[in-house]
Amino acid sequence: MLPPSLTKRLFNHARPKDVTQGYTADWTIAQLHEPAQRIANRIEALMYPAASSVDA
Repeated sequence: MLPPSLTKRLFNHARPKDVTQGYTADWTIAQLHEPAQRIANRIEALMYPAASSVDA
């Protein structure tokens, strides 16, 4: 559900000589924070399903 360039940046796979990175936005920390938090929340929900259903 995330743009490929953002996913690459989140996983630190975007390199200066990456051809595809040259066509995409330069993601800032602020722009990466929300998607990274969503990923962390999903991982936590998968690890602790009972706790996430109580919070919902």
